[in-house]
Amino acid sequence: MLDWKSAEWACTNYVDKDATLVMVDQVLETEYNWIDLHYVSSQWVRADGSKPTATHWEANQPDLRFGKCAGFNRFTGLWWAAPCDQKLGVVCQQSGSTPTTPAPGSSRSQCQALADGADLVSVHSDAEKKAVEAMVAGAGGAAVWTGLEYVSQGLAWTDGSETAYIKPLVTGHVVPGADCVQLTADGHWRWQGCDKSFGFVCLLTST
Repeated sequence: MLDWKSAEWACTNYVDKDATLVMVDQVLETEYNWIDLHYVSSQWVRADGSKPTATHWEANQPDLRFGKCAGFNRFTGLWWAAPCDQKLGVVCQQSGSTPTTPAPGSSRSQCQALADGADLVSVHSDAEKKAVEAMVAGAGGAAVWTGLEYVSQGLAWTDGSETAYIKPLVTGHVVPGADCVQLTADGHWRWQGCDKSFGFVCLLTST
């Protein structure tokens, strides 16, 4: 886990110069994570200086007595102010309009370079799926690589997590060489050749 500034730096330097912490508008049911929001010059802004289009603060938040960086609560999906040096999980987002790298090779390596436990995103609920869709749409892209791939045993997440949620949803693996899976902004799972270049989402959860 990383503090807010380290998380933002890691996204930008390890993933891509245009990558950033995600701006989460949906519940993502992982551990506590930073979002791309901090308090500067008397206002809450993203790392690029822009203001969020919508806010999802918990009751009585944001409270600057607690801190000037924003995280979200895994149980409620709501935001809260936290000390910027607190160690939380990291989710990086890379814009689909920027130069990208293939998955699961180079993109996975860049995710793993963030910190121990980082990997391409895995999805285990409808809420998590909707959150990734929101990231794709928010970045202006059509689709991103996930950590889902076809191996000799069938579908598998690169982080080794269980596949019970995803197996009924991802079918039709019929094209040889199209062994990696994207998630599109409109919620479709799409088989694609692993050597293709697209944006990707990294996820680091606390352990």
